[in-house]
Amino acid sequence: MDCHSNHSVFLRANGSLACWCDAGSKLTLKAYDPTVNYSKDVVFGPVFSGLRGKLQKGEMPFPDYCRDCMVLASGACFNRQWEEKKEIHIFQVEASIACILECPGCMTLAARKKNHGRPWHLEVEIFEKYLSDFKNDGVSIRTIDFQGHGEPLLNRNVWKMAGLAKSYFPQANITMCTVAHGKYDRSQIHSGIDEVMFAIDGIDQKSFEENRIRGNFDKAYTFMKSFCQGVINEGREIKTIWKYILFDCNNSPEQLIRAQEMAAEAGVQEILFVNTQLGPKSSKVFSLDEIPKVDNGVKVSISGYLNNFGDTLHGIDKARFALLQNDPDAAGSHLLYAANMIRRRFEGSEQGDVLPKDYQALIYEILNLGEHDLLTPEIRSKIRANFHLIAGKLDIGALSAKDLIIQWKSEEILRLVGLVYGTDKRRIFTIVSEKMEYGFNTLGSKLALQTLLAKNRIIKRKSQRVLQLAQRLNQQPGPGVSVI
Repeated sequence: MDCHSNHSVFLRANGSLACWCDAGSKLTLKAYDPTVNYSKDVVFGPVFSGLRGKLQKGEMPFPDYCRDCMVLASGACFNRQWEEKKEIHIFQVEASIACILECPGCMTLAARKKNHGRPWHLEVEIFEKYLSDFKNDGVSIRTIDFQGHGEPLLNRNVWKMAGLAKSYFPQANITMCTVAHGKYDRSQIHSGIDEVMFAIDGIDQKSFEENRIRGNFDKAYTFMKSFCQGVINEGREIKTIWKYILFDCNNSPEQLIRAQEMAAEAGVQEILFVNTQLGPKSSKVFSLDEIPKVDNGVKVSISGYLNNFGDTLHGIDKARFALLQNDPDAAGSHLLYAANMIRRRFEGSEQGDVLPKDYQALIYEILNLGEHDLLTPEIRSKIRANFHLIAGKLDIGALSAKDLIIQWKSEEILRLVGLVYGTDKRRIFTIVSEKMEYGFNTLGSKLALQTLLAKNRIIKRKSQRVLQLAQRLNQQPGPGVSVI
């Protein structure tokens, strides 16, 4: 198991360190204390070491938070090299918790006041202490990124902090993501910043304001254009990206074409379309192939802020293994993690939406495992509660769901056999045996000869085989394997 908090650090505007910025943002790992060395005593000291130790053992460091967190990589190998090399992948800096917008997928103004309050803006002295502690302890940082649950530009010292970051860590990539409601000044492009992402979701006020509530499209686009033109005119090597989150209000072919044209007019180097499960959903565009292209020199890319299907599946597997080991606490945590991830993925579903069969199979499996005698009624109730909005969309049936799980297990066994045995004769024998067993199971399903209990036995046996092969493989991750 791995997580962003193994390799990255999230500095809040009040000077504290949080457990990254998804569900873990509610958890403070260390409050600000000027007497503490944040490298030796915290990030590469006892605080983060305890967290990493849990991950390395395949345990959730903070179950109440982890099981609702999208950046928990349940199926990833733990990468110990970040700690061994004293390397930080991303040092995320929340320059300000304040924001002038009220985006539906973000923290509300009421939550900012209740959970955070003053100070609204990160103090330069606090930020420099972190930089100094890391520098003096020989830490290397790949990226220092100014963004969080507030708007960086509301901190009048944010460009000064970008310069400090570059002076302490010249090799680091200094980046910022902004809603672009600022005023351009040429000093900004000479601050030391390497990359700026402008979060503007639309091509006009109407398409923009459905997500960026209280925002002003013209102001945002003007800032982006002024900044990009400044970069071009002064020959600065700063990467500029228009971040365009896709919603049904802004994702028609005509709008996507116009966005690319406006990107070229502004001088933006890249337009990044983003699928998300936060805020109003997009039901039209899910891949790069579905975006009409304009050949005008602007790079077009797409990414998704969506939970990982594989991690959800691995969470179910971990729950199954925990039940085999008579560990109901771990099983409950892993099942709730898987259930929470699916709930977050589809909680914006509308009446006519179809639930993908792969996710239906996961839900059936979670509900089936959730009825295990070892689990408490409270855990069972919490698991079922995650699916009350989408339970009516389950239509493939429990037996078909089990067949999909069995198919995935067979495919995973074949993949692992290839890694473990290579060209060994045992590989051929195992592959033939696995394919024959899968064929018999498929025939049995077509003839309706197998019961739910029989399929559960097959899944249990295959899951144990996957675990045996994975343990035998004992493969160490590469340097970037835990980057989620």
